Amino acid sequence: PKTVFVPCDVQEKTKDGNRINNEEEIADLILQGLGEGIVVVKPDAGTHGRGVVLAKNRSELLKVLRKTRPSIINPVGVLAQEFVPKWFYDLRIIVVKEKGKEPYCHPKAMARAGFKDFRTNTALGNFVLDVDLPVTIRDLASKCGMIIAGNCEAWLLALDAMIPVCDNKNADDNYVTGELKKLARAFKEVKAVKTAASKKKDFAGWNKKLEESFQKYKSIQAYENVRRIINESVEMNKDNVLFHEANSCPEFWEQTRLATGANLAEYLLACARSMID
Repeated sequence: PKTVFVPCDVQEKTKDGNRINNEEEIADLILQGLGEGIVVVKPDAGTHGRGVVLAKNRSELLKVLRKTRPSIINPVGVLAQEFVPKWFYDLRIIVVKEKGKEPYCHPKAMARAGFKDFRTNTALGNFVLDVDLPVTIRDLASKCGMIIAGNCEAWLLALDAMIPVCDNKNADDNYVTGELKKLARAFKEVKAVKTAASKKKDFAGWNKKLEESFQKYKSIQAYENVRRIINESVEMNKDNVLFHEANSCPEFWEQTRLATGANLAEYLLACARSMID
């Protein structure tokens, strides 16, 4: 999606202790770059969806900007993107490159799904499912990874992607909502195991319980029903994918591994070995 970064804080202090308010000028720059439609203002670093806010017009944008302050996840400036009217899911796609090899896109992506909010982050209560990626999207993801990585010889990236499905849907929203509700109890059990204190005391035992709970979740017929809908939707709209974020932080490992079968630790070790050999 179109993105604007303004490297200037909304409020700045002068040497004499006064304040300069820049929200009007920043709003002008954002709307000049993105147009007059809905705007998404977000921190410069990943936050599990926290701090990501919609502004439907200039007035709302100014209100959002006035509340924006520098922080560890947004040290300077303002980042804004055009709003993409995705459906009930987005995709997390894994791309890895070892030294001396072409980039490789893992064949399965993790879909984050739910109707709770325009944000589909799992930290906000949404579900995760596995998705088979068309070759078209895998090739594009590899190219995007190369651009982001620049001159790096080995790397691992998780690319977040949205598909503006618009009216090209292959299922009714009410049906999908009903199927997701059927998954709630089992997925709650997955999250309970995921946050259990035993992770640090007995990792092997904790991991076994986590995998068992996730397999139980996947075995529900509603999981396969929603998975099929997302797979068909991705295939139908494969030429419209938009990458909006890149992530290289290990915090996303567990659910990605469970959903896609991609052990990111193994990918990272392969990258490291390729740099040594």
